[in-house]
Amino acid sequence: MNVKILCLAILHNHEATGYQIRNLSINGKYGYFIEAGYNAIYHALADLEQDDFASCRMEKSDGKPAKKVYAITDAGCAELIRLLSQNIHSDIMRSEFLLFARFASFLPASLVKTRVEEHLADMNDKIASLNNRLSEEAREDESWVIRHAIRSLKDIRTDFNNHKHELIELAQTGPIISYAKS
Repeated sequence: MNVKILCLAILHNHEATGYQIRNLSINGKYGYFIEAGYNAIYHALADLEQDDFASCRMEKSDGKPAKKVYAITDAGCAELIRLLSQNIHSDIMRSEFLLFARFASFLPASLVKTRVEEHLADMNDKIASLNNRLSEEAREDESWVIRHAIRSLKDIRTDFNNHKHELIELAQTGPIISYAKS
């Protein structure tokens, strides 16, 4: 999925600035799909406007610079459907925790245990946040996505709980081995 599809999907529901699109794609209801940086979003919005898939208007506020507010056009709605009808790429799982876990055998067990507990707490927080969002959601298709995310996270949490001891056991119990080159 590319950033253009994300922008069109968000604009399908309401007008938005690039800043608002970024926030919705990180912390909002579109945070489950793809990660998009500001540069990618603003580039995609410029392309969408040039192709007449989005329109743009300047909105002034007191004491602040004017901001661009984007809206989807009828052609943009048709393009969103066309893009969503194409083949879907397989999901990619990326995790800073998994990078940490990859090197657990080089780290003290106390640190690994701390990170394991933090990771579990983070999963619990995400599940609670999704449950809160589910109670606020009115659209059934969006509710389905949230319920799926909750089920997936709960399964991951269960597996993690069942196997976290294996990761902690991999960690060093003695002093850290230095691999500094001389």
